[in-house]
Amino acid sequence: KLKPFFTQSINPISLNIVCFAAIDQYLSTSCHSFLRQSSTIKLAKILTTIATLFWILHATPILFLLEIQSKYGCNAYNQTYRNYVTYFYYLILIGALPITVSTLFSILAYQNVRRIVRRQMPIRRRKLDQQLTAMILVRVGFL
Repeated sequence: KLKPFFTQSINPISLNIVCFAAIDQYLSTSCHSFLRQSSTIKLAKILTTIATLFWILHATPILFLLEIQSKYGCNAYNQTYRNYVTYFYYLILIGALPITVSTLFSILAYQNVRRIVRRQMPIRRRKLDQQLTAMILVRVGFL
């Protein structure tokens, strides 16, 4: 029962971190100062802690709703929970939502970096923004 619990809690945490990285890259490359100032390490720690606790609590029912079968491993005996996991958890929470959020904010960050290149900014800052945005785009591509 622990393997499905850890799978259902750790996988979405890692997807959340990728989404947070894309959002942070967008905020840090924004031309609006209030958006750049909202991208702080303190906020990142708070959001990561909240996401971790949320996904651990979200996976807790699996400890009670799975039964161990000798031939097939673990199986959810609650049909409602099985439908939730199949049609909402995997398709939306693990599939479409993280891909959509991270892709959207990566594209927005890319557009911000293109605007930064056109403005008068220190070359070092422009290069760092371009490198970080490229790293986030590649990471999002692996989702």
